[in-house]
Amino acid sequence: MGAVLAAGVTHFPPLALPDERMADVFRWALRDPELPTEKRVPAALSALLAKELADDDGLAAAAAHREELRRHFERVRTTLDEFAPDVVLIWGDDQYELFHEDCVPPFAVCAFDDLETRLWQRPFYKGRPNAWGEPEDTAYPIKGAARAGKKLTTELLGRGFDIAYSYQSLPDRPMPAAFANTLRYLDWDGAGFPYPALFFSINCYGRRLVKHKGGLAYLSSMPKDISELDPPAPSPARCFDLGAAVAEISLQSASRVALVASSSWSHAFLNEASHFLLPDTVRDRELFELLKGDKPGAWRDVTLEEVERAGQHEMLNWFCLAGAVDQLGVRPNWLTMVESDLFTSNKVFGVYDVAGGN
Repeated sequence: MGAVLAAGVTHFPPLALPDERMADVFRWALRDPELPTEKRVPAALSALLAKELADDDGLAAAAAHREELRRHFERVRTTLDEFAPDVVLIWGDDQYELFHEDCVPPFAVCAFDDLETRLWQRPFYKGRPNAWGEPEDTAYPIKGAARAGKKLTTELLGRGFDIAYSYQSLPDRPMPAAFANTLRYLDWDGAGFPYPALFFSINCYGRRLVKHKGGLAYLSSMPKDISELDPPAPSPARCFDLGAAVAEISLQSASRVALVASSSWSHAFLNEASHFLLPDTVRDRELFELLKGDKPGAWRDVTLEEVERAGQHEMLNWFCLAGAVDQLGVRPNWLTMVESDLFTSNKVFGVYDVAGGN
């Protein structure tokens, strides 16, 4: 029997920017010429937003937000080190990065060998300073887990999951932030992430992936004609069942496997009901309480429409994690939510008790 550790983090891209740039997405939203006048007054939007902006345009709040997230990444990394995994599987969303018009799989195992990526040459960071002051051409090495990826794909296909797989990315396509940022944040000091990583891509952006180039959905209202959109993302129930299958396969292996969901929860730039200004904190809290308590299985009943309405597209990664912990029957050892209205999204971190290992 193997051993399985389940964990969750964020890959929040602005965390890698200096403090003064961390709220750029909110400032971008305010530039919408069609934004109603009353929506330009922070205090009228939320007390938390007004508090974060304070009288320094959010600078102190950015430093505090960075430090809180750093501490949480450190705690997850410490747990990983104590667990000493043979492989770290990361469920993450592809935002028009590896997959374009040529092929968009609902699920894809990226069974990559060792590789190097240049984090700061990705479109979001190119030409901007990063929080570590690293040169733009800095190469970041990643240990791959190609054999583990082949084996997992074979097992999932045998269980009726039609999983795509990839052995390498095209040279002009960047490593998704969901994967590259996750490793860099878990390796905050930049010494190198020591564990082989297996990347499991979920098409979280679905109807918006090609139409709005993934994350650039921001400020793009959903068209009324459904034919203008791309096909939808996989359902939360299918992601939940997939996570359960991956957990079962991992537990039946002879390996120590860490299963990590990487995403923030509701995103302001996907929450049309807030004019793309605020995350849906009410809905995030509801799902958080289910996951934190004894009812992760209730996540399977959530619909894709509910997820999209709340701007929780990227949380499909966490639906995989919910299915995994429900299958394993493990409880959270630690689970916390960091709420923010200024910094794009709410973030959840956590680790669960280890399953198996005997």
